[in-house]
Amino acid sequence: MGNLEKSKNINEIIESTSFREEIEEAIESGMFTDYAYDGEDEYPVDEFDSIFALDAVIKVIKKYFCTEENTNT
Repeated sequence: MGNLEKSKNINEIIESTSFREEIEEAIESGMFTDYAYDGEDEYPVDEFDSIFALDAVIKVIKKYFCTEENTNT
């Protein structure tokens, strides 16, 4: 597969609805609710674990790009 064909294949994958949805879900997987205490009350605080989200994004990228079809030169 030539470089132009690889580039077209990569663009098709990146623009696909399924890829974009899975990347979005992977990013959102890093969001969670923690609880803080102000001395009197406990209240929810939105948090984001970037390492967890990054790991999830990498898994999606590997799923789409680390196949024999996409790695052959």
